[in-house]
Amino acid sequence: MADSLRGGLSFLMSGFGFWAHDISGFEEQATPDLYKRWTQFGLLSSHSRYHGSGQYKVPWVFDDEAVANTKKFVDLKLSLMPYLFNEAVNTHETGTH
Repeated sequence: MADSLRGGLSFLMSGFGFWAHDISGFEEQATPDLYKRWTQFGLLSSHSRYHGSGQYKVPWVFDDEAVANTKKFVDLKLSLMPYLFNEAVNTHETGTH
């Protein structure tokens, strides 16, 4: 997750308005505590996806707390959608965010 965060921040500071990463990592399965933090980070990224190879990356594979955490941050992202959509349009029209 640290590499995704560092890379994403550099990418955004270079002028890109959209980017995504694989919540929980692509190759290996994250520990439950890291998965929950990565979900919080991932659901506040412009594109959110549970994606990887070899294992399911869905919250109910981990525990009930992971499911509740996901719901909380999905709800937060949905509440921010008017702002996020406006910024997406702005990025599309101006090429910057």
